Amino acid sequence: MDLMPSDLVPGAPSPAVLSGLADVVAYLQDASLRSEGTPLYLRICRGEAGDQLEGPSWDHEANVQLPGWSVIRVAPEAWWPRRPEDWVARRLGQYKSRLGSGREGWLVSGQQVGVGTDHEPLLVHLTYWARIESRAFTEAERVYNSRFERAVPCESA
Repeated sequence: MDLMPSDLVPGAPSPAVLSGLADVVAYLQDASLRSEGTPLYLRICRGEAGDQLEGPSWDHEANVQLPGWSVIRVAPEAWWPRRPEDWVARRLGQYKSRLGSGREGWLVSGQQVGVGTDHEPLLVHLTYWARIESRAFTEAERVYNSRFERAVPCESA
């Protein structure tokens, strides 16, 4: 399946900029987004322009183009008994190492068309709702390392 840049949503609202972990958590809990039933996902990428240029995600091991852009569930599940901040910190902290070389964190929505080889949702018709600044990832990593028992702490870049 060949996807084109038209599989991204043109003319979407200008993305918000989220500078801290609390900003990300608050944005995810925003009642207006929840009432629309729009799930938001974390995407590490070069933004909308980069995704348009690079096209959908690839499974580099198998050298196969995926049928959409890979994303990560970032909002807490309903069963999560701890604070939402802990869930979000864990997700951002786990993916901080993928930032760099122009890649940033984005909150996106879209239509799920499948699941990738690492069990990640694959989306088309992406809308870029917010850019997450690197300091939010740094804060999340610190919270993650302090609140979770882990064999090996996240490494800072």
